[in-house]
Amino acid sequence: MTLYEAGNQTTSTTLAYFIAEMVRHPEIQSKLLSEIDEKWSEISPESSSEEIAEAVKEMKYLDCCVKETLRKNPPVGFVMRELQSNLLLGKYRIPKGTSIIVSQQALHHHPGHWDSPEKFDPDRFS
Repeated sequence: MTLYEAGNQTTSTTLAYFIAEMVRHPEIQSKLLSEIDEKWSEISPESSSEEIAEAVKEMKYLDCCVKETLRKNPPVGFVMRELQSNLLLGKYRIPKGTSIIVSQQALHHHPGHWDSPEKFDPDRFS
């Protein structure tokens, strides 16, 4: 039951952030709607689930918008991992088997990894 709830909550959180980003960025929303209109014009009420899934897969800008939403607003703030081998991190030696916490929020907003990390820019994934 916990797994179901966690999966459900992360999906609803991502959708809420996605909608908020579209509201904040009408120019991106407009570009996305153009792509959806173009691809959706190929779909009819008789279309199979496979045809609909294929049309969605072809929506490349939609994919970029979802990826950017997840980057800018990760639904999970951090993850725990157990080191599978020894790690040298700067001047620190961390032994195999140590549990570490990785902050997705910090990583996804680090200016050393992303240009303008606070900017919502789906094109960074194109």
